[in-house]
Amino acid sequence: MQQPIISIGTGNFFYWNLSLVQKLRYLQNIEDISGIEISCVPHGTKFSSEEISLLAKYSYNTLHLWKFDATDKEWMMYCKNIIPNFRHFVVHPDAANLDDIDSETEECLSFENMDPRKVAYQKPEEMEVLFNRFPKAKFTFDINHAEENNIPRIEFQSLKNPEQLHFSTVNHNFYPEFPEIDTSHALAHLNPNFDKNIIPWIWIDTIITLEWVFPVDNQSFILNELNYIKNNI
Repeated sequence: MQQPIISIGTGNFFYWNLSLVQKLRYLQNIEDISGIEISCVPHGTKFSSEEISLLAKYSYNTLHLWKFDATDKEWMMYCKNIIPNFRHFVVHPDAANLDDIDSETEECLSFENMDPRKVAYQKPEEMEVLFNRFPKAKFTFDINHAEENNIPRIEFQSLKNPEQLHFSTVNHNFYPEFPEIDTSHALAHLNPNFDKNIIPWIWIDTIITLEWVFPVDNQSFILNELNYIKNNI
């Protein structure tokens, strides 16, 4: 059986008080990670030579851009060209100025379906309108966001196949400022009711990105999550 392509978000180290390069150094020692989703970095950040060297280990690097407007385009092109094995920018469509997206940026973007705290783009029909407008953009499907909105996964299957799947966080002990809604596909030592047959879209080059907050200095937490995904998806 093909092993899943597992990506880790650098924002998972939210409480560790580490720089990006320190996070990447830490992750170098953990096996079974195929990609990095760079997150929680200010727009306009320039990457050091060491950060680029550390990212070169991975085959599937992405950047969680979050918001977008025309002022970000120059930095986006810099990131696209300098980050090794770069795949796409993850964008929250409710935080993007859609009118500023041109053909060059469109093909670099991956739109993510939103959680209930956002103002729009939770529903499949909203995402369908978005992809009709931007057919070259990719899809990042956050399974937990869909479930928080009580929308069955199958309702998203009429959209394009996602290039990336987000398993997002539910961890009230380590993420108290932004608590999310518990669902059966949330990460926090993976819910005991986790459905092992959840993914209708796993195929070659599908990236599974784990988005949850690491307990500070707790490597066993990280390894337990990775082993579960590796052995059950």
